[in-house]
Amino acid sequence: DRRKSEEELRNRNQELNNFVYKVSHDLRAPLNSIRGLISLSKMEGVDYTPQIEERIEYLDGFIRDILSHSRNLNVAIVLEKVDLAKMTNDWFNELEHIEDSQRINKEVAITGVEFYSDKTRLSEIMRNLVSNSIKYHDSSKKEMYIKVTGEVTEKRARITFEDNGIG
Repeated sequence: DRRKSEEELRNRNQELNNFVYKVSHDLRAPLNSIRGLISLSKMEGVDYTPQIEERIEYLDGFIRDILSHSRNLNVAIVLEKVDLAKMTNDWFNELEHIEDSQRINKEVAITGVEFYSDKTRLSEIMRNLVSNSIKYHDSSKKEMYIKVTGEVTEKRARITFEDNGIG
C-alpha cells in the first residue's frame, strides 16, 4: 500500500509540475505580446489599443478557465436537471466577443427526455467545446457554421459538435 501511495503521489506531483509549466507558459505569452504592442505604440506612435484589448481578453479567459478547472476539482458532484440547448446557446452568447463569432452560423437542436447531470462540470465541457469551435473557425470560408445536435434518451445523452473550421 505504501509503494502504491508513493507512486500515486509521484504521479500527482508530475501532473502538478506539468500544469504549472503549461499555465506559466500560457500566461506569459499574452503578457509578452501586450508588452511588445505597448513598446511599438511608444516607438511608432501607432494606436495598438484594439490588439492589446484582444490579448487582455484572451488572458482573462485563460485565467477564468484555470479558476473554473480548480473549482471543478474541489466541488462535490451535484445532479440536477440541465437544459442542454439553453446551456449551449448561453455559451454561444457569452463568447460573442471572439473574433468573427457573429459571422458564424450557429445551430442548436437537442431533443429527447429530461437530462440530469452535474451542471457545473457539464457547463465547463460545453464552454470548452463551443469556445474551440469559435476560436478555430476558418475565416476564409464564405459560410462558417457550428452545429450542435443531440438526443437524450432514458439511458444516455449523445451530443455532436460539427463545424467547418480548421480542425
